[in-house]
Amino acid sequence: MTLDKTIALTTVVAITFLAGYRKKSSREALKSLVSNKFWVINMLIIVCFILYVHYIELPETEDKEKRKKIIDSIKKGFLALVVAVLAEIHLTIAPFWVVYAFSYYMHGYA
Repeated sequence: MTLDKTIALTTVVAITFLAGYRKKSSREALKSLVSNKFWVINMLIIVCFILYVHYIELPETEDKEKRKKIIDSIKKGFLALVVAVLAEIHLTIAPFWVVYAFSYYMHGYA
């Protein structure tokens, strides 16, 4: 990843975190999510699944078309998860900027 991509994505993430931190309802919603055992367990399952697919399944896949589909699916699933969490913590504008930055700087990320 080039420096301009890193700066842009870091800026979007930082602004999103600051917006969430400054908004009391967002902080409370995030605390509620993180304190929900069902949500935490499912988040851990998602993270484990992504790591498994990325580090175990993907390297063993030789078919270029299948590799492309796997990579694309991981990217889109991750982005959908980010948007869903942002919506859940009442940050309705942030998903636009996150999707825009990822689509523009990561070329086809969304």
